[in-house]
Amino acid sequence: MRSLEVMLSKFSRVFPDCSAMASKLRPMTYNAEEEVRAQKNQATYLVQLAGRTTPKGLHCLSMRLTAEDFALPAEERQLPNQQRVQDPDLHHSAVFTDNVLACAVVVNSTVSSAMEPEKIVFHVVTDTLNLPAISMWFILNRTGKATIQIQSIVHFEGFPPINYNSTFKQQNSRYSRYNSALNHLRFYLPDVFPQMIRLCYLTMMW
Repeated sequence: MRSLEVMLSKFSRVFPDCSAMASKLRPMTYNAEEEVRAQKNQATYLVQLAGRTTPKGLHCLSMRLTAEDFALPAEERQLPNQQRVQDPDLHHSAVFTDNVLACAVVVNSTVSSAMEPEKIVFHVVTDTLNLPAISMWFILNRTGKATIQIQSIVHFEGFPPINYNSTFKQQNSRYSRYNSALNHLRFYLPDVFPQMIRLCYLTMMW
């Protein structure tokens, strides 16, 4: 206790006006924290912008694929092995996305690293706007022995719940994907695919 008193006495002589110094340091610390927070927000925005920016030659990819899908005869739009999509003995994976290239990367990466790709079934769920483009991509670029099923989110009525849109739109997020039903549909996997005993959700960074 004596040594503590001596130390405090020394500090009081070296720093006679500690309260004034503390008052100066407090706003400096607050300003530094605010600056760090602003830099983090800007970094997050730039990362998202870079992730969603594609080369100029790919800007119209979805439009070209959609046009090709509409021009394709109905009998040629069917993906192979659709009889496997409900087989409980296979390995089922779900992908919820509206990004054609990101979906292709996830599916191709999984198939290429699988020991038994013929036992994998992908359940891709997208919005109505991108359904033709994603379907056409996998018609033109087969997934080898794996099976892929592509569905629109409108097939799953009631998920997310009715009050979903109003709740998330009130948050006014500048990132549209945070307000997307596809981004939150994963929380309802047991309800969306009630017939599946085991289902793996595949995510992607974009």
